[in-house]
Amino acid sequence: MTDEITRIMLVDDSESDNYFHKIVIQDTGKNVEVEDCVEATDALKRITEAVAGERPMPDLILLDINMPALDGWQFLDAYSDIVPPHYTTPVVVMLSNSANPSDKARADSVPIVRGYCAKPLTPDDIEYLLREHLTKPD
Repeated sequence: MTDEITRIMLVDDSESDNYFHKIVIQDTGKNVEVEDCVEATDALKRITEAVAGERPMPDLILLDINMPALDGWQFLDAYSDIVPPHYTTPVVVMLSNSANPSDKARADSVPIVRGYCAKPLTPDDIEYLLREHLTKPD
C-alpha cells in the first residue's frame, strides 16, 4: 500500500459497530481516514457531494445490509442513480450479521459490490480488504 490516504466510509445504523470497526481499521496502522454514517441518507448526501467535487470520494464503502428507513440494497439503487457510469467508483463491500445465504448471493449478483463480510469485522478482514481491493501496483 502506498502512503496515500485511504478513505473508508462506514454505513451502518449501529453506532457501536461503527465505533468498533473504526478501532479495528485504525489498529491496522495504515494511513486510513474513516468516516461513519449511521443513516444511509447521510452517506448518499456525502457521495453526492463527492461527485460534485465538494469532498473526497471514499475508496471503500463498508455497507450494512439491514438498516431502518433505507437498507443497503436501497442505498445501492440510489447510489447508482447518483454516481455516473464513467466515474471511478469506490469499492463497495456489504456487511451483515445475517447468516442468510441469499444475502451473500444477492450481494454477489450486484456488479458494484466487490465483497461480502460478516460482522463484526476482524483485523484480518480489514487487512484483506485493503490488500485485495485498494493496494496499488508498484
